[in-house]
Amino acid sequence: MRRYRSRSALVIASALIAFFTTSAIAHVIAVGSQQAVPSIGLAILAWCVAIAGYIRPRVLVGDAHVEIHNVVTVARIGFDRLAYVDTRWALELMGDDGRKVTAFAAPSPGVRTVRATSAADLRGLPADTYVGGAARVGDRRGTASGEAAFLVRTAWASWRDAHPDHMGEKQGRAIERRVNAVGVGLLAVGVAAAILGFVL
Repeated sequence: MRRYRSRSALVIASALIAFFTTSAIAHVIAVGSQQAVPSIGLAILAWCVAIAGYIRPRVLVGDAHVEIHNVVTVARIGFDRLAYVDTRWALELMGDDGRKVTAFAAPSPGVRTVRATSAADLRGLPADTYVGGAARVGDRRGTASGEAAFLVRTAWASWRDAHPDHMGEKQGRAIERRVNAVGVGLLAVGVAAAILGFVL
């Protein structure tokens, strides 16, 4: 199972945790632990948001399926039901029934990368990247969406090569979704800690 998690997300999470933890510690030192309860509550919220929103979201690519772990949901789609991979706003997988799932962990690049991208940056990608003969900037290697899309497309191509006669049963939904209990739990704990910090 290959895994993709954005490096920038880890940087943001680390910065968030460091800022609120340092603020809470400074507040405790300045006014004492009882008066600093709101700051401690906010630090706990920051930890929970950082973990649920930036550290845990990821794209897992297996030999026959893709799993997208977002903040509050987990989606799974088999290569036998995958119809299209897009990177317009983020990595987006479209099922053969028209339903789609977007990966929070793999957003498309910002304006600076768009402006700096040339045609040479979009060469050498998997063949099905070039819809209509062109690739999106979001397909560029080195970007979050581009790296995740490359993993998915490469594994999907290998699966198709191994199953050349597969027609697909197309029964039920192409994308299976379930609640990300850990993500929901972390957010609930964080919000509760922040509220209690101001109430107590």
